[in-house]
Formats: sequence, C-alpha cells, structure tokens
Amino acid sequence: MTDLVLKAEKREELKGANPKKILAAGYLPAIIYGSGIKTLHIKLNHQSFLKVFDITGESQVISIELDGKNIQVLTHQIQRDPVTDRIIHVDFYQFKKDHKFQVEMPIKFIGESVAVKEGGGILVTALDSITIECLYTDLISEIEVDLSVLKEINDSIHVADIHLGENIRIVTPPEQAIAIVKAVKIEKEVEEEETTEAEEGVEGEEGLEGEESEEAGVEKPQDSQPATAKKKEDN
Repeated sequence: MTDLVLKAEKREELKGANPKKILAAGYLPAIIYGSGIKTLHIKLNHQSFLKVFDITGESQVISIELDGKNIQVLTHQIQRDPVTDRIIHVDFYQFKKDHKFQVEMPIKFIGESVAVKEGGGILVTALDSITIECLYTDLISEIEVDLSVLKEINDSIHVADIHLGENIRIVTPPEQAIAIVKAVKIEKEVEEEETTEAEEGVEGEEGLEGEESEEAGVEKPQDSQPATAKKKEDN
C-alpha cells in the first residue's frame, strides 16, 4: 500500500486568527492528534486535500509532510459548512506502525445474486462498512463481499462469513447481517390483501349506512286496524 502525501504547514498564527481567513487564502485548517503525542495545528492546500480525500476517504492512510518529516495519519473527522457543505476543518489521527488501531472499512459488493437476477427477489443491504483492528502494515483499502452466494430467497450474508486473515480482527459483531434477499411477491400480496380488506371495510360501512337510512324513512303503523273498521264497530 502506497501512502498518499499531503504537504502541510504549522499554524503558528492560529491564536487569535480567524479560520475564515485561512479558508479564503485557499488553505484548510486541520489538527493532528494521537495517543501520547502533542496535538499539532496545521494548514494544507484545500484542493490538494480534496483530491486525496476523494481517493482515501476515512479508511486509507495519508502521509502528512511537515517540517521535512512524514506523519502517517487517518482522516478521523471532517467538519462541513452547514450551508454550503464545504469541508472547513479536518481532524487527522496519528498512529504508530507497531500499534494496532481500529478503523471502519467500506464494503464493496461484487458478483450478482441468482435469487435477485432470476428468482424475483430484492437485495437488502444492512451494512456499508465493517470495523476492523490491525497494524498499519496489514491495513486494506476495502472489504469485498460476493453476492453470488445468495442463490435463494432469504439467503443472507453475515459478518461471521467474512474472513480477512489472521492479522486482521473484525470488531463488528459476527451476527450482524450484511445483505439478505427478500421476496418481492410476498410484499405485493400483503399490500393487495391490505387493500382488499380496506375496500371491503368501506363497502360494509356503506351497506350499514344504507340500511339505517331505509329504516329511518319508514313510518310505523300506530294501529293494526283501518279507521273504517273502527267506525262500523262503534255503530
């Protein structure tokens, strides 16, 4: 693995200085920190960082060239402008080559699921990265997950199915699902059943309302005998 190098300068003028002025001058304010080291306040070319970060993300090592020395770091945290979404500050984490550290590695899905291509299923992904622990020399750029093993509906891939060798420990819980194939037809049938039940419910309510309306419009007889019959009996 080849380190990508960024040239940086110390920010001695940081005290009392406005970070906006640093950004306006084409620089990006940043810090380098780590276990047992003094925090360094630096600035680096903004465009150069964007080009490197586009390649490395937060999972690959960057070399910061400062005062003639190279410092191996990982991009730990970036701060963006809430309005423009522009990166305005970066935290770099410095590590030692002989010490293990943890980092989130992106998942790269390869292959194609037969259950999706021919079985009418849909692919549901639950993770896009996995946390690993290793030495700098054993660091990888990404984790490949082969979807071709998903041959039937409900087939799944879990973290326990990923093997990265003895030198890399996977920190993410092994029972965590990465990808699973779900049945589309079942979901459609459920939706159709719910729609049918809803329609039947509406029709039932309309029928009841109609019956109530008819009953309300019928006058009940007050006497079982007609008025003419009553007169004859009186006579």
